[in-house]
Amino acid sequence: MKRPTALIAILLIVVVLIAVLGLRIFLGDDAAPQESAPPPTAPPTSAPVTAAPETPTAAPETPAPTAPPPPTPSPTEPPIETHEPIVTPSPTPMKADGSFRSNTGTGLNLVVDWAVTGGDGESASVTFVYYAESYSFYCSPLYNSLELTANGETHAASSPNISYDGKDQIRTQLASFTVTLPRGQSAVSAVWHYRGTYSKTELEDITASATITLN
Repeated sequence: MKRPTALIAILLIVVVLIAVLGLRIFLGDDAAPQESAPPPTAPPTSAPVTAAPETPTAAPETPAPTAPPPPTPSPTEPPIETHEPIVTPSPTPMKADGSFRSNTGTGLNLVVDWAVTGGDGESASVTFVYYAESYSFYCSPLYNSLELTANGETHAASSPNISYDGKDQIRTQLASFTVTLPRGQSAVSAVWHYRGTYSKTELEDITASATITLN
């Protein structure tokens, strides 16, 4: 009785298929399964940029601590430079004087006093004063009768009128000369062209000479 059982099973399967098919026809598209919307696609992106590998850098060295700078001093005015004046030593002023005289062997002679009267360098002004040294004495004026020769130059002057009636010996000034002489020694000659007599002695020229030194 196996064949009717198999036949029944086949029939049942056919009935089920028909029933399912008829249900789908009845329901139509409503029963059809709805297709699900495709999932949203991501917008296209540009090709991924591969970042360059970072180059390892050495860690910065920590600077060694330094001492704080010293405080800046407040500006001060520069010192004023002073210079000692250059002093040129001046030559020592020449100071000299003296006297020289003639020797006629009588009571009448020529006396010459001299002294430095100016100058402090290599030369000086020297003044010579002529005197007639005598006792009682009379003389007329004599033109250019007095001469002074010094430093290679000759200077002349006239003697005055002299009238002295006395017993004492006196000096009567005759003339003076001022000349320039160099430092050191100089030969000086004085002449009085008297051309007369004194104490019954003929005196043509009365002369006196000396070497003077100027320091």
